[in-house]
Amino acid sequence: MLPLPEEIIVNWLPFDHIGSISDWHIRCLELGCKQIYAPKEYILGRVLNWLDLINKYRVTHSWAPNFAYALINDLLEKEPNQTWNLSCIQFLLTAGEAVSSQAAEECLEKMATYGLSQTAIRPAFGMAEMGSGITYYQPTSGATLTFHRVDKSSLGGTIKRVGAEYPNSDIFADLGPVIPGVTIRIF
Repeated sequence: MLPLPEEIIVNWLPFDHIGSISDWHIRCLELGCKQIYAPKEYILGRVLNWLDLINKYRVTHSWAPNFAYALINDLLEKEPNQTWNLSCIQFLLTAGEAVSSQAAEECLEKMATYGLSQTAIRPAFGMAEMGSGITYYQPTSGATLTFHRVDKSSLGGTIKRVGAEYPNSDIFADLGPVIPGVTIRIF
């Protein structure tokens, strides 16, 4: 994520977390972006408040863990008549926990009604020990989100990709390549 100075960020992660400090504060200060901070309680009390803020302030970049996307899906079933225009969003990070294909894909589908780009949701990986995000998926119009289904019994060795009908499988989100200057090793 490299927002430009004219872009608008909304963050609701408290400042006692490195992701809030590095990804959503220092980087945005350095780039000169407009920043909006919401108390986590405001968002967690009703996750649609996050989308209300995005709509009201024409936010271009924000984030949420997977659970928020799943909650949005559930709440849009109960509160379907929203009037948002989410076409302003360029980048919605999903990180901090495993990315569910069902939650992410369903959220993309439901929020398309409100103008959300099919390339907006971007899975990523990071660790506090690494200073936050170190991989970011870069969707394209041909591959908005990519998930890999693998044989569970292959997880300890050579990974075996399988089809949707395979009974003993797990699904993993593509979290993208590592950022420049970083290498990772998976044991």
